[in-house]
Amino acid sequence: NDEMMFVLKTYIKSLLESQKNLPLLALYTSLLSPTDMLVNTYVSCCLLDSVNNSKDDDYNDIAATRRMMLDLARKHFADGLDLIILRRVVKSILDEPDDDNEYAVVTAALLNSTEVSITCSDLRKLQAIQWLCFYPEHRLDGIVFANALLRRLLLQVSAGEDVFTLIKDTDKLAVCKCFIGGFFPPDSRAVAEGFVKAFNSNDEGNEYSSFTSDFICSAVVAEHSALIAFLEAHQAYEEWCSVITSCEQNQPPLWSPLLPLANSGWNAAEKEIASQQEYRSYRNKMASLARTVFRTTETTQKKLLHVLEFPGGWLDYQVCGVSNIMQDNIPEEWALERRETEMFSLQEFCIFRSLIMLHSVLDGTSSWVGRFSAGIDVAQERDLLHGFVDLLSTECWYRKCMELSKLVLDRDLQKHIPREQLKVFLKLMAESAVNLV
Repeated sequence: NDEMMFVLKTYIKSLLESQKNLPLLALYTSLLSPTDMLVNTYVSCCLLDSVNNSKDDDYNDIAATRRMMLDLARKHFADGLDLIILRRVVKSILDEPDDDNEYAVVTAALLNSTEVSITCSDLRKLQAIQWLCFYPEHRLDGIVFANALLRRLLLQVSAGEDVFTLIKDTDKLAVCKCFIGGFFPPDSRAVAEGFVKAFNSNDEGNEYSSFTSDFICSAVVAEHSALIAFLEAHQAYEEWCSVITSCEQNQPPLWSPLLPLANSGWNAAEKEIASQQEYRSYRNKMASLARTVFRTTETTQKKLLHVLEFPGGWLDYQVCGVSNIMQDNIPEEWALERRETEMFSLQEFCIFRSLIMLHSVLDGTSSWVGRFSAGIDVAQERDLLHGFVDLLSTECWYRKCMELSKLVLDRDLQKHIPREQLKVFLKLMAESAVNLV
């Protein structure tokens, strides 16, 4: 009756305010009626600061508390209510306004395990997704909300910045990389696909079968793969920039047999031997630099091309769209209309940036080749430079730059590039054509 519900709600509220006896929350909440009251109350329980705010040093304790609260909900509540609750919890946290006044330090595997300073509000959002990573049947929703988080962070990167500034790393890009490199399980796509396949083959059906179709799962997973592909490509570009800079700084001065030797008291034979040893060391170091540059360039080129040649198109609606199925089958928390708008905006942002980064890599490698070739006789050292002699030509790299225009036309990428940005790309193509001539 109403009086009993009032007493229960009052007692649960006192538990929430004290943030003590958390194991009792699920038990008492399970007695509430109707179901909406139960769900809303337990959402409030899961939004407690003590269950969501943490720094790296105490996150294991927070994760254990979350798992305990989720397990008790699954024990005391009707089947499927746990997922409904988690959707509302995660969406509520992701929709919170940003607060840039306090920072935390986290370690990112994708950033070579370096420490990154991010806002505490961003950290709270990264950790919120982990509510949906405890059980396989929640993982598809985990990917949906992970995608939403990544989209919003990337769109913050795209707001009001110059195109050439945006190919460099930024705070929000680093947050994205922290998320996929340390907060979100890398097996999520496989886990979600495995769960959906198993439950779709179950004739008896279950509480999730109304929306976990192969079509929806494929679209969500494709979106996730596309977002990760861009972040990995951007990280590869950052590493290429670092390698090029390092190799330029470490390239030895131009060697000459006329340079004075360390010991002027040596006889002619000793000087000849010393000179040969110095040249051997010089040429080996030059060959090592070339191998490093070309391997890094090849890796970066492949990752950027993976974005531009993404199967079916990067974030293309035909691959990632889910709105053409019955809306009643999609949870409200997935916010499909906002998803479509954000995906369209990201196509404009990420596809063009990937083109600019790839051109920067090819053009930058050509410039490096020009400086490198001035310090070694390529024709004479063909054996030493075996495997990449053909790459030691600036023409080779300018041709690769020019091939980007064909790639844009073949993949119909120009439809995702705003007119002003397309002008920038065409200007780069013109400059590459002049360099090639």
